[in-house]
Amino acid sequence: MKQKLLSFAIAIICGSSIANAWPWMSPYAYCNGNPVCAIDPDGRKVVFVNGYLGFGSPKGGSTYWNGDKSSFVRNAQSTFQDYATPYFTNYDFKYLQSANVSRDLQGYQYAKQHYKALTKGMKPGDKFNFVSHSMGGAFSEGMIRYMAEQGWETENAVYLNAWEPAEIKSKEEKTRIDATCTNDPVQWMSKPVFGEPDIPSADDKIRITSEESIQYIHRDLIDGNGSILWKLIEKYLKK
Repeated sequence: MKQKLLSFAIAIICGSSIANAWPWMSPYAYCNGNPVCAIDPDGRKVVFVNGYLGFGSPKGGSTYWNGDKSSFVRNAQSTFQDYATPYFTNYDFKYLQSANVSRDLQGYQYAKQHYKALTKGMKPGDKFNFVSHSMGGAFSEGMIRYMAEQGWETENAVYLNAWEPAEIKSKEEKTRIDATCTNDPVQWMSKPVFGEPDIPSADDKIRITSEESIQYIHRDLIDGNGSILWKLIEKYLKK
């Protein structure tokens, strides 16, 4: 959107008409006819943190979430009332990395290395919302911790089928939501036989039983039950 606004400004300065600058758009269409999605009045940004890339998983970046215009991404933005351009990580985790040692520190270092990209377009006082999946859970926690040290607040963090959920312990975000498919065989592998199987200090725990085939359950909250998930999250946040 910023690039389009810049093009518009250059066109005016250079004496070109709006029609020549943007021939595909009506001069009467404010924000290209989509003012809700073309402005960000509340100063927030959603960060989507991918899980393990492999075993049939989509590629990283927005592809992991079925594209930056997918219903899952749009539902997340609507729930958080955040229509700025989202940020998508593209991190390749090693198989069975531990949460509390490796991925938390890697997320911290990732945020440090990508700080400019993460904060692009933001101003002091703006806030983050994080959505992570599987191994991305502890990774996002490290990112949140680094951003907090730099003075950036994370308003909400949603953890989907987090790998090693009991190891996600520190809490910088205002609201932590632990969402899980109760019959996910992938997440079962990371839960302790004895002890707490959930994310500590979770403000809300969403539990959904997936009806998908076993190979699709781990991503069901993204691919299938996403709309139900965001309705439940929105209901909780409005309390």
